[in-house]
Amino acid sequence: MKDFWKLTDFKSTQYNYITYHIVMTLTGYLYFQIYKNMEEGKAYVGRSLPVVVKNYKETRPKSVVIYSGKYFGIFSFLGFLQLYAECTLEVRQLLDPILAKV
Repeated sequence: MKDFWKLTDFKSTQYNYITYHIVMTLTGYLYFQIYKNMEEGKAYVGRSLPVVVKNYKETRPKSVVIYSGKYFGIFSFLGFLQLYAECTLEVRQLLDPILAKV
């Protein structure tokens, strides 16, 4: 079971983190089972969640969420790069330490 659910890859020794990881893994499995019973999920009947996740290809464009205080913006990745390129040098220097954490 540990190998099937990739629980062997989990490195924490703290009880709360281990419990959370197991509960979230099993919750993901539950939602996957529910999804397979829906019309959109019929293509995944007979497949296990780890196999589906391994073969999953992201098709949606990537997004960037920027927030400060109570304000936020959601940009496409390309739109964010274009916005960043249009900023003054002073603004880009303020953003660089934040972006370096990504």
